[in-house]
Amino acid sequence: MLPDDRKVLKAVHHQEPFVIHSPSCPASKAIDGIAMQILSGTIGLSTVPSQSFISKLKSYLIPKVY
Repeated sequence: MLPDDRKVLKAVHHQEPFVIHSPSCPASKAIDGIAMQILSGTIGLSTVPSQSFISKLKSYLIPKVY
């Protein structure tokens, strides 16, 4: 999980990726750490297909009937 970081909001305001705008901020360091874990094989990428954006949106907007 990424930490809350005001530098991310500033990067969005400047329309620039936060890892480029503020490479030493906590969120950028967290992204670097995740990338290093993936590259080193410590954690893997999920091979299970994720639910599509539209499916997720429908699940939030359309109430489930039980």
